[in-house]
Amino acid sequence: MDNQVKFYSQKAISVATVVGGPLAAGVLIYHNFKTLNKRRQAVNSLIIGILTTIIILAAVFMLPEGIIDKVPNILFPLIYSLIVYLIVERLQGEELEAHKQKGGQFYSSWRGAGIGALSIAVLFAGVFGAIYLTTPSYSFDTEMYDNEIEIFTRNEKKALQVFSLAEGTSDQRLLRELNIGLELWKKNRDIVERLSATENLPAELVRQNQLLQEYALLRIIHYEYIIRAIEEDSNAYESQISDIGVKIERILLSLQNIH
Repeated sequence: MDNQVKFYSQKAISVATVVGGPLAAGVLIYHNFKTLNKRRQAVNSLIIGILTTIIILAAVFMLPEGIIDKVPNILFPLIYSLIVYLIVERLQGEELEAHKQKGGQFYSSWRGAGIGALSIAVLFAGVFGAIYLTTPSYSFDTEMYDNEIEIFTRNEKKALQVFSLAEGTSDQRLLRELNIGLELWKKNRDIVERLSATENLPAELVRQNQLLQEYALLRIIHYEYIIRAIEEDSNAYESQISDIGVKIERILLSLQNIH
């Protein structure tokens, strides 16, 4: 095995899974299989990640909100993170350990967290697509509301581009992009504050705004932790980043349950 190639470690995959769910796990496992030239397994892992995510969202969508609220935030992420860990250990464990023993390189855990964040963004877009396809007519200024949400989504996409930067990007460039993203999330926070002041909002959109406000605040904290991790060259904030990912996933599930 070429020691110059890079893999995602068990730790990085676990962090990504907690933050972004099975979809993020599928993406990272896909990368590892592709690096091992096991293309069929790579494609299968990605398909399984997508299908599992759809199944989980569909199951949660069908559950009454009262039941969802009683489920601890960490339960589902812990369950599928454990499942993913066992799967990776069985299918890639020997190769990853051999690579490690030979001094091979691995992607950082925060990069795994970034993939998780991108996966959450994909889910977020899907949730809003479903919401707007089923939204009835309202008496408030719907055009203004939709335009602001479009700006929110556009800012989100720009902010998350930092996680698509190539491995080896300098810390200086990463910090610059992260700080740009941080400002975009602050703008999104302000957007939701304006939306919350809209008159004649139905109850479900009032609740949606509350969740979006919490989502933007969590993203702000998320970026601040990553910035600290890079500036301090430390892994000390991984647990906080994972916890934020769990809370973000919880918000997305709540958003889907509104309508």
